[in-house]
Amino acid sequence: MKENKWLYNGAFKGMKGIILESRGGAKKSNAQRNPDYKLLLQYVLENLKNNHAKGVEIYIASTREAKYPTLSDRMLTVDGLSTFDFTYIDIDPFITKLSKEIKTSGQSGSEKGGNSTKRLFFHLSTGATEILPMINRVIPKEVTNAIDSKKQITKALEAFTFDFKRDKNKSQGELKILVTELQDCLKDHLEKTVTNYQWETEFKTKEGRKDSFDIYGYSKELNEHIVVELDPHRADSIAKKFVSRLALMIDKNLLYIAYLYPGTDKMPINEANKYLGDCETILEAVNGSSGFQKQFLGFFLN
Repeated sequence: MKENKWLYNGAFKGMKGIILESRGGAKKSNAQRNPDYKLLLQYVLENLKNNHAKGVEIYIASTREAKYPTLSDRMLTVDGLSTFDFTYIDIDPFITKLSKEIKTSGQSGSEKGGNSTKRLFFHLSTGATEILPMINRVIPKEVTNAIDSKKQITKALEAFTFDFKRDKNKSQGELKILVTELQDCLKDHLEKTVTNYQWETEFKTKEGRKDSFDIYGYSKELNEHIVVELDPHRADSIAKKFVSRLALMIDKNLLYIAYLYPGTDKMPINEANKYLGDCETILEAVNGSSGFQKQFLGFFLN
């Protein structure tokens, strides 16, 4: 891959970290600069969160020295904090607040308006330096698509409701009917809320294999596949489905969703959470060694 000229490892005021170049110039002109600024900003912040980065400082890296006479004048503050632990940060509201701080930075009290796409410098603590190689490459279109798709599907799942009553007296046949009803209702909901994908149930990828995806979505425009598997919060069910579906979709851009409905008292939720984390870790490793973008989402039906 080529170096990304808008987002790269760099140094500022004697510190090492990540530089995000400012956006500017007329749209679609030769002078246009960093048109994907907001997407790249989101990408950096999500990487910091995924890597539990601590001690992160964010500075305005503009060359306009008169606006920022001291280094402290360049440091951005959100909710009273200027050093951030991304383990506990909710990215969406943080971006909104950060953009406001970027916009008003360097202004006098009487100034109005402002630019929310200024050049930024992210100073990382020593423990966060392993994040740098991840961000030091051009972000392929499929990666940015995957970020948007994951956020879109997460919001859709959060808005979905289903009255799943797991009665101990229910027979296996009755439980199967209830799960099928959940499957159909969720597929219908996704068709209405995530309209840039074609959705179907019980999709089979290869002839001769009995495996079928509970819910499958495909976007030809984005070249992305979404697989939703419905299971009780049972660790071995999560692992079995994950391995099988990943093998079937190894050469595809994939968002894999383990959608978990209530299990029995003998199925520890803590163990299910552990396996969900393991699945995400495995896909991160796969992304580092393949040309296909893989995303994972574990979701519990409330």
